[in-house]
Amino acid sequence: MKSLCLRSVSFSMAGSTLVVRITPPWKERPEGLYLQMVPKRDFLQLTLRRGDRPVEFDHVAGPAGLVLKPRKGRGKVEFAFESPTTLRVRAAGIALHMEMPPAAWDQVLARGRDRWQINHFGARDQLLLSRLSGKVRVDAPWNGMRAEHVKITVAGEIALETFTTTAPADHARPTLGQCRQRAQKSFDSFLARLPAVPPRYRATRELAGYILWSAIVAPQGHYRRPAMLMSKNSMSSVWSWDHCFNAMALAGSHPALALDQMLVMFDQQDKDGALPDCMATDSIVWNFCKPPIHGWALRRMLEINPRVISRRQLAAFYPQLAAWTNWWLRTRDDDGDGICQYHHGNDSGWDNATCFAVDMPVEGPDLAAFLVTQMDTLSELARRLGRGADAKRWQRRADRMLRDMIRHCWRGDRFAAMQSGAHRMPEKGDSLIPFAPLILGRRLPPGIARTLVNGLFEPDRFLTAHGLATESPKSPLYEPDGYWRGPIWAPSTHIIYDGLRQLGEHDRALEVARRFCETCRTSGLPENFDALTGAPLRDKAYTWTASVFLLLAHDL
Repeated sequence: MKSLCLRSVSFSMAGSTLVVRITPPWKERPEGLYLQMVPKRDFLQLTLRRGDRPVEFDHVAGPAGLVLKPRKGRGKVEFAFESPTTLRVRAAGIALHMEMPPAAWDQVLARGRDRWQINHFGARDQLLLSRLSGKVRVDAPWNGMRAEHVKITVAGEIALETFTTTAPADHARPTLGQCRQRAQKSFDSFLARLPAVPPRYRATRELAGYILWSAIVAPQGHYRRPAMLMSKNSMSSVWSWDHCFNAMALAGSHPALALDQMLVMFDQQDKDGALPDCMATDSIVWNFCKPPIHGWALRRMLEINPRVISRRQLAAFYPQLAAWTNWWLRTRDDDGDGICQYHHGNDSGWDNATCFAVDMPVEGPDLAAFLVTQMDTLSELARRLGRGADAKRWQRRADRMLRDMIRHCWRGDRFAAMQSGAHRMPEKGDSLIPFAPLILGRRLPPGIARTLVNGLFEPDRFLTAHGLATESPKSPLYEPDGYWRGPIWAPSTHIIYDGLRQLGEHDRALEVARRFCETCRTSGLPENFDALTGAPLRDKAYTWTASVFLLLAHDL
């Protein structure tokens, strides 16, 4: 595959929390090449040096390894993963200098001959550095509380092993070449099974495969199963709707991993049925939540691969999905009108969309549509499990919410999001959120569906050359890099695409897919895109963008 740009995509491997990337300047941290520990923790800044002089370098990176080469003169530094917990490094003809950003209680402790324990309190983790050949110089003077500074120079080969409490024992090691071969084989095996795409998208498929493969971390901390982070750049956590898109993309090719991605957040479901907003290895955020798209996502997974979940697994998951649905119905309808509410834009996943310009809480038509779909899914799951009474009850509740949504939110030409209890709606703005009920497909009355589709494809409104803008560029509240006030996003694209597909609007659905995939082909797989230029925005390597690309390109 084409060399990765470390300014956009991190060098890592499946299962690892170790990352090598070029980061922009942030606070006191200068731009540079860093070895990091996700989530978002600098461990060591890396520079190439001849004597005391830093040397500019270029890099070539891929699943098998990373090579740094000076722009002038000889030498190179090679990186390859021996395992998810061990990074091998070899500096030949030039020195690799590693410096740890100062922090309280940092320490480097000699652990016998040729081994050093690097304790970086800021990262809440430790590294064991083992010299395998050549020279290693460690400068970390102790001041009674911490190292004054930590500077390490390598002119040979080392192993860097992550650990939390007990340093790994010394052991026989494969060669660097064998490490590269193993990593490449792991990636090739993962990539080979991903959905097929048209020839023009093969390079983007490889990039998508690398982003997904390298974003996996092994079970640890709050992750009770392998978890695919949103990114190993800055967004190095899992959010409670992002994971659904990764699960859908993997359903046909890696069903066990796909089910892990669906269930990873349900592992932390609270006693009332709520899911976390966000989860990292060492932290869980409960301040917000995310929309209940999980029923829709599971339905799509089952369409892609009916065997993605066994009957036993389904019987265990059904009460969890039911509890998540009941949590919304029980706790998020303050005015008792049958329409649930968001307490913050973050709850919707569309954090700052213009629908939330009124005071909170807001009753979003998207939320009602997601819950109808989720209850429809629960009804089908109950039938599969032989729970006929449950199936009828969920169906009645879904039908009632659909009627309430139309009565409450339909305004003759569009759905509206309104402040709960006050029935106020934004006076300005033109968000894509009111079109999310297209996810209901043929559950929508034909006249409403037709009106929505016509509004969606109104010339120069949402559909740009690059895809579906989340705020119409004609809106006075449109912002080119306004997060959910303009940029093109993968999840909103996929939701609209699936609704069009269900309605039989195949040509329009495929046109939406084609424009999105073309933007991915030319701009990579970032968090979102500028709606008018297609330029990549924010985190430049995002798993749900990679996943939606794979789903849509496969359909193309």
